[in-house]
Amino acid sequence: MKHGFLSFCTLLFLLICLNGCGDSARARGVAWQPEPEEQDMPLGFPGKNTPDYAKKWRMPPGFAPTDKSPGFIASWNARCRSWLENAIKQQEETVASLERLKEQAQNPAEKRHHETTLKTARNQLAAYRTRLDGGPYIRLQRPEDLPAALPWESNWDEPELGDPRATKGGTLRLPITRSFPDTFRPFGPNSNNGFRRYLYDDIAMDLVTIHPGTGAIIPGLADKWAVSDDGRTVYYHIDDKATFTDGTPITTRDFLTAIYIRTSPYAKASYYQNYYLENIAGITLYGPRTFSVTLPARAPMPVYKAALTCDPTHFYSEFGADYAERYQWRTPPGTGGYAVSPDNVIRGTQIGLRRIPDWWAKNRKYARYSCNVDDILYLFYADPAKVRELFRIGELDVLSLREPEHWYEGMEIPEVHHGYIRRAEFHNIWPRSPFGFFLNTSRPPFNDKNIRLGLHHAMNIDGIIDTVFRGDYRRLHSYATGFGKYTNPSIRAREYSPEKAREYFAMAGYTRTDREGYLCTPGGKRLTVEISYANEPLYNIFMSKLREDAARCGVEILPDSLDTMVFFRKVMDKRHQAAVWSWGFTPPIPRLHQGFHSSFAYDSKGNVATTTNNITAYADDDLDEALIDERDATTEQEAVAASHRAQQLIHDSATWIPGWTTDFWRLAYWRWIQWPRSETTNFAPPRYYDPLDSHLYWIDENEKAATIRARHNGETYPEKQENIPLPPGQTP
Repeated sequence: MKHGFLSFCTLLFLLICLNGCGDSARARGVAWQPEPEEQDMPLGFPGKNTPDYAKKWRMPPGFAPTDKSPGFIASWNARCRSWLENAIKQQEETVASLERLKEQAQNPAEKRHHETTLKTARNQLAAYRTRLDGGPYIRLQRPEDLPAALPWESNWDEPELGDPRATKGGTLRLPITRSFPDTFRPFGPNSNNGFRRYLYDDIAMDLVTIHPGTGAIIPGLADKWAVSDDGRTVYYHIDDKATFTDGTPITTRDFLTAIYIRTSPYAKASYYQNYYLENIAGITLYGPRTFSVTLPARAPMPVYKAALTCDPTHFYSEFGADYAERYQWRTPPGTGGYAVSPDNVIRGTQIGLRRIPDWWAKNRKYARYSCNVDDILYLFYADPAKVRELFRIGELDVLSLREPEHWYEGMEIPEVHHGYIRRAEFHNIWPRSPFGFFLNTSRPPFNDKNIRLGLHHAMNIDGIIDTVFRGDYRRLHSYATGFGKYTNPSIRAREYSPEKAREYFAMAGYTRTDREGYLCTPGGKRLTVEISYANEPLYNIFMSKLREDAARCGVEILPDSLDTMVFFRKVMDKRHQAAVWSWGFTPPIPRLHQGFHSSFAYDSKGNVATTTNNITAYADDDLDEALIDERDATTEQEAVAASHRAQQLIHDSATWIPGWTTDFWRLAYWRWIQWPRSETTNFAPPRYYDPLDSHLYWIDENEKAATIRARHNGETYPEKQENIPLPPGQTP
């Protein structure tokens, strides 16, 4: 019996071990699944008039025509035509109404205003008609149909990026002090979370990109491009070597796949349904590597604006109604030099990226000195104090130092004084993130503009800058700061003023004071505001200070500190009153439409639209007009004017309370982390917010061994702190 019991225990132990030592990623909590096969998909273009290059193309389920369905291309083309016909009808009514208003104008100023508005409306009507006359949205043409003598361009003349001394290898360990993401999907429910930029945005290679040193357009997936004479159509040629990270060639079908899956109701991504209809007039394929994108009208920087995204067609061979669940933890092959490493994913703890050793662009100008470290490990921690200690003992390689306390007192440690850890203040010209307080106008109390205006004057932001940030930060003013001529310089944030705050609150009906000194209505309802934010020590510090100063204005602030992903979901569901939030911006032009247009505030039935970027749920006709004018501007002058107007209307709406920003990024790093010191790149190009985003750094393994040895032997190096200024002639 004893022998039998021991045998049973031994067998049970082995079963447990075997179960735990299967697929490493699955054992660690991520339901990793093998990538689907190309042959699992049906042929996507069975028609007899299909060009030869597309006859063997397979597409995700639901794309191809069947006996019961006309297929995606026919359905999408019909949808676009119907959309345009309705838009023309509505715009004709708008023009007729404006013509009547012009005739009824009582004075010259009013008449000039209507003439200007009428001109814009007529231009929009003409653009819709031009689009309708332009034919189907999606077309497959033969290579010989490509217009002859196109003015192809390839900009290989900008300065090189990075440093020829860079070496490949090593593992970079970086801390993340936020919750593990809810999904790895690049689009769909909960995908627009704070971690997606590390997975996709910062490492993807787009069709074209902006040179981070000069701001010029340089090649990406496309090695050349051309613009039509009317400025509306951009032709792209995909580099013959371009592949996804799994080695699959990137072709023009992958751009059609992106339109199909992202606009599908299965994706639950309403943004893309609007984007492709409103921002793009058509896409025409001329072969597996050449295609064109037509814009609704001539626009500034058309090559950049028309650059669509692509998705790996073969990866979505199981695309369907269960997309959100089926692809929850799958990461599609990308276009950049890194991909998620399944062996380095531990659910809730870490996510690892691995360098693609045979990346197609590894020897290409602008990319050859990037993506140097073999592995990037993002390690998730809840306690910032633990992060700082792990960094101090060398278990983490780089530490961002946002808070002055950590930059100053926090770095008064032997490892810094002995030269093992270095510090740098990197100055940049990246557009400033609109960090601040977003007020949800779909819910009380912020459906009352007087309450919104009162809270503006009740928030002592300058006091936070002077105390918590020791004057190192500065106040934001315009929602689109850091875009050069596109930023409206006349906008000034509302100052802290208990007197003005109480005046606005009184206009909202809060005219009395309760026993604790807070304002209340004659019926005794106290003026309270719940502000939701991610649970971070810094946020808790400044919220405590803001709460004290707001009390002097008669308003009680109720802090709502939440786990980062819980907070994210609450805001996406529009269940917040106010949220401490920030969106990431990219140069060179502000894109305010998705953050404030009414179509992202309410659906067609008048219900609050969830999972959109309009987290203020603000809807206003004048702002909609300005946002559309900004989006559809045909010249830089028009775009600047429309953007200024939109920024002013956002300010006037009082839906966003400007927070603070810096013109620099502070970090500390162990001396084995090396940065470019070449003629063209000093530390990192200035058009990066965080220099780590450049991926131009590398690890010196010899220096790492020497540093560890010196530390063990008590040897020291000179202490080093750098201030990396902007290149000559460049301003933030």
